[in-house]
Amino acid sequence: MTPSLDDFGTRYSSLTYLKRLNVDEINIVRSFAIDRTPESEDAAIVRPIVELARSRGLRVVAEGVESEAAWEQLRGYGCDEAQGHYLSRPVPASDLTAWVKHRSAGPTVVPNRAP
Repeated sequence: MTPSLDDFGTRYSSLTYLKRLNVDEINIVRSFAIDRTPESEDAAIVRPIVELARSRGLRVVAEGVESEAAWEQLRGYGCDEAQGHYLSRPVPASDLTAWVKHRSAGPTVVPNRAP
């Protein structure tokens, strides 16, 4: 399991955690979801967070991705993976196996992979 710093950018998360904690990835909190333009305040916050994490060799997961446009913008910034309704609405555990089979049969969103 990859050590991850969840909800980065809120509550008690701090830039010093990137220095002190032995983590491999950060999850950017949903409140910074990019659903507007590339010039939005959220984008102005998310882009340097991604750049900082990538410069430290960390993987970046964006939470709350609601649209293809938002995901493409985040991928352009260097995000590795996404969570959110763009990929799937919540699925009951009893339906998960069928959901996975259905997703594997059709096109999928491929995470951005660092070279």
